[in-house]
Amino acid sequence: LTRTCSQSINSKLCEQSSNEVLFGTELWTRTIEVLGSNLGMSCQDVVILDTSHNGDSPPHVDCKDGVCSEYRPCEMMCSEVMNSTKFEIETEEGDLCPSRWSACDDTCKQTFIHAAKDLNDKCFEKSRDKRDCHVGGCGKDDPC
Repeated sequence: LTRTCSQSINSKLCEQSSNEVLFGTELWTRTIEVLGSNLGMSCQDVVILDTSHNGDSPPHVDCKDGVCSEYRPCEMMCSEVMNSTKFEIETEEGDLCPSRWSACDDTCKQTFIHAAKDLNDKCFEKSRDKRDCHVGGCGKDDPC
């Protein structure tokens, strides 16, 4: 999870009523391990099929630099927004989520997401690194 629902909501809109419902967007990010699938599906197709979205329309998914970002609509009561604390994770060595460099995409970029687990064992993004890659089709333009 890259951005929680409460992080996407402007809490100043709650100053007049704690019963107000506000809308936001959670941002979930996945590292691309393999470009596409053996069934001819794109990375976006795979994420949309794999996601647990509710409602009539699928979430918006954008894939670039070796990661797919999934934007999920969400809503919260102002009372929930006001009670949510600033999200900070204190990490210890065992609390880190497994990660590796993404597949090399068509822009010849790779991404590594550093994430840590919260108390509910959910992984939250702390930071990310990007680099140029030099494998596959990208190796012929820059073989170093």
